[in-house]
Amino acid sequence: MTATAIAAILLPAYGQQVASSFAVPKNITLQTGDTWESDGQVYRLYGVQSCIRGGIATDAAGNKHDCGSLSLAQLGGLFQTAAVTCQPIGRARDDAIFAVAPPRSRVRRSMLAQP
Repeated sequence: MTATAIAAILLPAYGQQVASSFAVPKNITLQTGDTWESDGQVYRLYGVQSCIRGGIATDAAGNKHDCGSLSLAQLGGLFQTAAVTCQPIGRARDDAIFAVAPPRSRVRRSMLAQP
């Protein structure tokens, strides 16, 4: 694939606005460990696949926990204790906005953490 083809895929069309980054407000409704709703709009962290509720996670002591609940609690705790800024990058088929967090942000680091 040529550099021109890659640029055409990744860069916005001439004259098209690039969406501004936004601060995630504190009064959101969490749906899963990677999806939330704010003012009627659903947002989804792009590239993050949280555990599905009902899945099992086992901690270092051998205790079993609902993996989906753990991932939801982790994202909720992060959003409540840190100022999180995301960049919208597109829309899903269900009209949710895909968003990414900066590479060195607490969001990215916490998504790599083990329960």
